[in-house]
Amino acid sequence: MKNYKIAICPGHYKFQKGARVNGLIEYDETVVIADKLYTYLNDYAFCSAYFVAGSLRTKVKDINTKNFDLAIDIHLNSVTAKHVSGTETLHSGSNNSMLLAEKIQDELVACFELVDRGMKKGYFEGNNKKRLLYFLRATKCPAVIPEPLFMSNKFDLEYLDHELISKCLGLGILSYMRELEY
Repeated sequence: MKNYKIAICPGHYKFQKGARVNGLIEYDETVVIADKLYTYLNDYAFCSAYFVAGSLRTKVKDINTKNFDLAIDIHLNSVTAKHVSGTETLHSGSNNSMLLAEKIQDELVACFELVDRGMKKGYFEGNNKKRLLYFLRATKCPAVIPEPLFMSNKFDLEYLDHELISKCLGLGILSYMRELEY
C-alpha cells in the first residue's frame, strides 16, 4: 500500500475557538480529538499523519504547499435549537472527497446512536450568497469536515469521547485508503 500523507486539523484555532456550549469550547475539544487521531493513524506503516493548525488560510496554505493526500478539519456542531442532533460529514463534491466523507460518515454512524444527518456538500450561506466552505473549496487534495455530534445537544454530548471519535475517524480514513488501493 502506498504511504498516505494525511493532514489532521482541529476545527478553528486558538484565536477563534468556535462554539462555546455547556462549558465546552469547540477548538479545545477538537485539538484533543485531532491529537488522538494523529497517534492512531501513525501506528500504521502506510500512514504519515501530520497535525496542521492555525488560521483557516494558514491550514489550507500548509496543506497545499506540502502536497497532502487528504485533509480532515474536525469540528463539533452547535446550533441554538437544542433539539437538533446527529452526525454529518461535509465534502467538496469531488469524487474522492465524497468517498472520504462516505467512509468517515459510515464509521461515525456505526459508533454512535445518533441521527445520521448524512454526507453533504459543505456550503456557507450568508449575504444572500451560497459558497462552498473555504477549507473544502481551496484545499487541493480530497478534504472533509466531519461534525461527529452537536455540542448544543445534551444527548449528543454523552458521546463526546475523544478516543472513540478519533478511532471512528481513523477507521473511516483507513477504509477510504483501502478503497483507493483496490
